[in-house]
Amino acid sequence: MPEHVRASSLGGFLDDLRAWQGEASRAGDETCVSVEFEGRASLPVLAEDVLKAYARTRTVSLVASGYLDLKGNVWGAVLREGSVWCDVLLVTTEDDAVSRVRVTRVLPER
Repeated sequence: MPEHVRASSLGGFLDDLRAWQGEASRAGDETCVSVEFEGRASLPVLAEDVLKAYARTRTVSLVASGYLDLKGNVWGAVLREGSVWCDVLLVTTEDDAVSRVRVTRVLPER
């Protein structure tokens, strides 16, 4: 996993992003932070679970979503919380038994 991406989980990725966002804001040197995790689920199931986590926050808007390839192995979404942040979400799979999620939170420049 690249240095700028931190390991996370389905149950904790939003908290992890929030914590890392706070660290980046205090340091003043990051405009984006990323987390990544795997789930033993098909791509559609894991993508739905991730969107449900965002829906529970009630302040996030789904801007766009959809498959990004012809085989259905890459799905993406863009979500935002006002002018506070924008998340780019990618869910990928090779065999549809295990899927990987990467969320990159883009922060406004200060």
